[in-house]
Amino acid sequence: MPIALALALLLATPLPPGRYAGLSDAGRVDLTLAEDGRAVFGAAAMRWRVDGDGLVLSAPGGRSLRLTVRHEGGVAVLEGAPFGPLRLRPLPSIAPAEPPTPVRPLDWVGGWRHAASGGVLILRLRGDGRYAMLRSEADPTPGTGDWSAPDGALVLTPDGGPPLTYRARRDGPDLIIAGGDLPIEVRFVPDAPR
Repeated sequence: MPIALALALLLATPLPPGRYAGLSDAGRVDLTLAEDGRAVFGAAAMRWRVDGDGLVLSAPGGRSLRLTVRHEGGVAVLEGAPFGPLRLRPLPSIAPAEPPTPVRPLDWVGGWRHAASGGVLILRLRGDGRYAMLRSEADPTPGTGDWSAPDGALVLTPDGGPPLTYRARRDGPDLIIAGGDLPIEVRFVPDAPR
């Protein structure tokens, strides 16, 4: 979301996006308002929008709640069915969890070369999960690679293309690749730069 739009939304919203909790006669109520219009009220997935000084929560199927938002001493208070006055306190945002970094065999990282009658093919596997396939330095095919599977799978996904899954293994100093779009096993030997 552009910064200007986020600021405009924040200034125009009686209750800005975020996570909130409040106590009602029925117990604790949690409310999450996402910047993209999604909301979770209690355990119900909804959509939200601002209507004047109110907050409209729409459930799938067309049922909506219109809650008036007022502020008392820096605390937001929601008024309206089904809870009556509900004092909300902000909760800390939960940062999305970073995906775990796959463990990649370090002995696969580096440059690999396969020479055939049609020319030379270079495969460069980087430790950060990126790869490049080169028939020539002027025509690289970059993408992301995953070689963290314990069964020796090598998944190469060219930027903008579908993934290809190969079987791979080390054979002494060489890297053997088969499957995917390869009709036979292909032997890659170490190539500089490593």
